[in-house]
Amino acid sequence: MKRRAYVYIMMLFAVMLFASPCCSKQSYAKSAEKISKVRIVTCKEEKETLMLLKASGNVKWTSSDKRIVKIAKRKGKRNQTVVLETRNPGKAIVQAKAGNKIYRCKVIVQNKVSKASLAGVEQTDNTLRVRVRLGNNGREPLNYGCSFWVEKLENGKWVKLTAQNDAAFTLAQRRLKGRRSVEETYELYSEGKAALYQKSDFLPGTYRIHVDADFAKDDYNYVAFQVK
Repeated sequence: MKRRAYVYIMMLFAVMLFASPCCSKQSYAKSAEKISKVRIVTCKEEKETLMLLKASGNVKWTSSDKRIVKIAKRKGKRNQTVVLETRNPGKAIVQAKAGNKIYRCKVIVQNKVSKASLAGVEQTDNTLRVRVRLGNNGREPLNYGCSFWVEKLENGKWVKLTAQNDAAFTLAQRRLKGRRSVEETYELYSEGKAALYQKSDFLPGTYRIHVDADFAKDDYNYVAFQVK
């Protein structure tokens, strides 16, 4: 009888030993308080949402530099959610304080919504085409144009080439959705066709093409390329 009682007590002890940490861990997980993001990289004139998850009390939000990031709106019974508005390029810290605990999120605001990179150069005896990938870093659509011009690097300085009758400056407008990219081909010269530039303009060397990557803001991005 004593042996059976001893075995029973030991089994009960073992169950309590294994169950207690699990339960306490689960209880801790349920009450864990944390900020939804510790780092945000975005562009100016954008909106971002930040939350203090499982807030234990009323939350007080502050921005270290309101010229860069402004707290535009607070939501929830405990103000646990905020909408941030980015204003100017730079870095700022958004802080959430709940009770005696402080949580921080670093916000990096970039200047350009649009970006451009070289996708390739197609050069033959009679033609020269430059392929450029245009990207939209923002959430909102942007309008981009087909206008462009070319500069050549001479003695450490960029010299603008003259387009034929300013034909390079068209007013065509296209639309690029947020967080998307598109590849455009720019024909610099083509013998036998109405060319924007002449073949004689492009001797071997380093050039860069300025492309209209944000039509509404005249935000030109340049991409360097080589001519052989």
